[in-house]
Amino acid sequence: MFYYTQLGLDEISLKDFARLMSTDYQQLKSHVSRCLGCDVNNDEAVMKLIQDSSDSSDSSDSSRFATEVIKLIPVFGALIGSPASFAGTYYALKLVLDKMESVALEVIQFAAKNTDDTEQSDSDDD
Repeated sequence: MFYYTQLGLDEISLKDFARLMSTDYQQLKSHVSRCLGCDVNNDEAVMKLIQDSSDSSDSSDSSRFATEVIKLIPVFGALIGSPASFAGTYYALKLVLDKMESVALEVIQFAAKNTDDTEQSDSDDD
């Protein structure tokens, strides 16, 4: 949720950005929801986003398998399991952050395009 807010994808930020760019808030909000694949408004939605991002990764199955095999080795499992858990968490967060970053950039481009279209239609009316 911190990244979501910091990247300006939350409701308050989108409303401010829509007002600043003279574009429709509902269009921006629907664009964010469409790009992320869900409406991020609580922790469950963030968990779904993390799960969807990690499920789309090709290496996630092999990573899960390796983690399960390592758990079977008592002493080495603890030594190897901690870094493997850290790596998995880091990878999942990186996937989500990269996804949110690309959506934030798409929102800016979408708003700029809509602003240009609005300005051109206003000048055509003159």
